[in-house]
Amino acid sequence: MNNFIGEIIIESLNNPSVLDSISEYIIKERIESRPSETEKIWHIRRYLLPRPIVVKILPMLETSIKHGWYIHFFSKNENELIIIMKNKSFIIHKVKDNSWEKMIEYGETIGCGRRWTENIPIEFPD
Repeated sequence: MNNFIGEIIIESLNNPSVLDSISEYIIKERIESRPSETEKIWHIRRYLLPRPIVVKILPMLETSIKHGWYIHFFSKNENELIIIMKNKSFIIHKVKDNSWEKMIEYGETIGCGRRWTENIPIEFPD
C-alpha cells in the first residue's frame, strides 16, 4: 500500500476538530517553540495515512487551513508530494522540479513565502 507521511501544525487550522476523523493515523505528537514566528508555540501531529485517505481529506483541509500556511504529505514509496493550501491542493513530485512552480506561485498569492515553499521537507525529526 502507498502510505503517506505528513505533519500538521494545529495552529495552522481554523477548526482543528476537522482532524478528528483521522486521529487513528497519528503516529507522533510534539510541541515546538517558535519565538520568531507569529504563532510562538506549535503543536504538531505526525500522521501515516493511506493515499485514499489523504485524497479524501484534501477538501476539508483546504477549507480549514489558515491563510499563509500549508500542509504536506509525501509518499514513503513513490515520488509523490501533496501540498495543501487555502482553497487549493497540489500533487507534485517529491523531488523538486518544474512541477513545483505553480504551487510556489500560488503560495505567494496566499501568503506562503518562498522561504517555506521552495524547500518542503521530506524527512521529519525523530
